[in-house]
Amino acid sequence: MVGINSVTESSNEARASMVGLQSIVEGVGENFDQAKKVIEDFTADGLVAPAEAATALKNLLARGFGLQEATDLMNRFNDSAAFGRQSSLSLGEAVKSASEGIKNENSILVDNA
Repeated sequence: MVGINSVTESSNEARASMVGLQSIVEGVGENFDQAKKVIEDFTADGLVAPAEAATALKNLLARGFGLQEATDLMNRFNDSAAFGRQSSLSLGEAVKSASEGIKNENSILVDNA
């Protein structure tokens, strides 16, 4: 039963993050289908959860980056975090945290990746 609850929670979290992403994407005049493709590509290796990737993209778009710029930043965070993240963070947490650092102008969070 615990496994089913965990899957349900993950599914609900992913769905909620995509709804939030859609709101931001459309609010900044970008294409949501392209944003979904970015999330699919970014999470294809299974190392970053879709909810974390969606939150990272949402943070960067909210900060004023275009979809291509945000995608490039996420990929750079991902590459950097693969080798230099804090050991207490998963890859997805490091990417998400770094995007929060950019959004909130907090360099300490950017250092997480």
